[in-house]
Amino acid sequence: MAWYNKYRPFTFAETIGQELVKKVLQNTVKTNYSDNPKIKHAYLFSGPRGTGKTSLARIFARSINCIDQSTVQNFGEACGQCDVCKNGQIDIIELDAASNTGIDNIRDLIEAANTPPFISKYKVYIIDEIHMLSKSAMNALLKTLEEPPFYLVFLLATTDPEKILTTILSRVTHLKLINHTVHDISEQLLKISKKEALDINLEGVKLISKVANGGLRDAVNLLETISHYNLGQYTEVEVAQILGVLPNQRLEQLSKILTDGDFKDLKPVIDDFESLGTDPEILLSQLLDFLLTQSLENYIDGNGLDLSKNDLIQALSQILSNKLSISSIQSVLVLLKIQLTKINSSENIGPKPATVKIDSNPPKLEIKSIEPATTESKLMPENITNQPNQSISSNTIQNFYSLIKDRLVQDTTAPMALKSYLNNIEIVEEEDTIYLYLANKSIILLLKSTKVTQWLKDLAQISNRGSKRILIITEENQEFEKIKDRIKSNTKTEPQDQTMNEVKEIKPPSATQNQNIENQIPQVEVKIDLEKNDEGFQVSDFYYLYAALPDGRIPKGMRLLAEKTQAQKNSPDELKSDSPNAWDDELDDLDLV
Repeated sequence: MAWYNKYRPFTFAETIGQELVKKVLQNTVKTNYSDNPKIKHAYLFSGPRGTGKTSLARIFARSINCIDQSTVQNFGEACGQCDVCKNGQIDIIELDAASNTGIDNIRDLIEAANTPPFISKYKVYIIDEIHMLSKSAMNALLKTLEEPPFYLVFLLATTDPEKILTTILSRVTHLKLINHTVHDISEQLLKISKKEALDINLEGVKLISKVANGGLRDAVNLLETISHYNLGQYTEVEVAQILGVLPNQRLEQLSKILTDGDFKDLKPVIDDFESLGTDPEILLSQLLDFLLTQSLENYIDGNGLDLSKNDLIQALSQILSNKLSISSIQSVLVLLKIQLTKINSSENIGPKPATVKIDSNPPKLEIKSIEPATTESKLMPENITNQPNQSISSNTIQNFYSLIKDRLVQDTTAPMALKSYLNNIEIVEEEDTIYLYLANKSIILLLKSTKVTQWLKDLAQISNRGSKRILIITEENQEFEKIKDRIKSNTKTEPQDQTMNEVKEIKPPSATQNQNIENQIPQVEVKIDLEKNDEGFQVSDFYYLYAALPDGRIPKGMRLLAEKTQAQKNSPDELKSDSPNAWDDELDDLDLV
């Protein structure tokens, strides 16, 4: 007999773990002989494999049919000695839904269910892997579950309750089982080893428990497999070699080589692991689990968190999350080393914030106006003069605009909207607030998002600015009055006396940018008044409107706008352009008219 059947529990007391589920079932059994029994007509046991679903169902079925009232009422257990406990298996029917999936099998079950139990109080049906039934079979079972005979109890078990019809789930009492802990499995394996005279130490048992991933049946089966090698004595090294995993000593050595060594140091490790036949995916998972467990144990022991392994943990997590198909130890270790080197190098890129000295008697902050920027000036950090009255001095911390620009180049996860429209933003920094002023209101929906504001807050935090509030405003906001003087001093707009005959050439956004814009901006209503609008049409106006189009649709207002530009193109006196790439050709390419 297989060990997992030989040592299967027959009472609630013998069952390890699942304390909540056992308590619920035992309290239910204790009411069996009371004036108000609380035994339901259907129960569903769900959980991972090897957690005791079928075993608990069998124990519960025997307990509700036991006729020893004293044992049932005091302990909520079957006595195991009465006639029903010894001969009542005839009224407990087990059905494997994985091999009886059709509607005909369920019809036979329903027909047999009409027959009362022979010697027991209840007739119990234990249906394992209930989610394997076909939809028609589940629907056929539904009526019996809804209105069963008083003597009928269904005990259903499944590893995938999401596949069961919601109409069935609403008619059963759902009991969720969880994975067993390494401690519980190890204790049970030590008891079995003692009974089987198997000499295995605690480290070897713990290794088996970890490999079993919370399943007691798998752990007992692995223990039986190891016993067939007849090695006499089993240590962690022998158990690891048999199971194809690595002992903790090897994992510690590997982590040191990856963090402190070079690529040439990996060669002997690769040869060693390949000779052991270690599975690459198991190696990564086991190494990550070892590092996390080691960090937690060090913290519990009062040694604090070991930050030296953080980069290695991050590299392991990234590789495992990608679920790459890697079949060799050499490939997986080289990839891990490359990923670790990449993480280390990325941490050294970018400006390092200088130490900020805080004056105990800071001068009183006064905001003064700044001369307007010239026509040639651009909205770039090197052309913006940082006045001494600013909250944060440019001598100690990098200008925030320049910091954003540098970070956007390095950070691949930076918001796309911020990358695309950084040049359209004016930034004013106060003591506790960073204002992002948008002269063009059409792009505010792109920038006013949680991702953009959180990214800016994190950037302010890592640049020694502390916790900052991010406000994205236009002229319509009340906060604009506080900073309008500083906005005017930093603006890069063209001179006010620019004539209508001068048209600024603007490079159109790429197809990828247009696609991103179309997917992010909701539909807006575009109103064009052809009679009152006497100003010359600017190409920048077109692109801001075109950016707001949803799903590539061209509203009527845009077509009217295109007709107006066609009229302007035919009137040289009203609109002239010396640029070889006139913007009207770009409109023709879009075929709006």
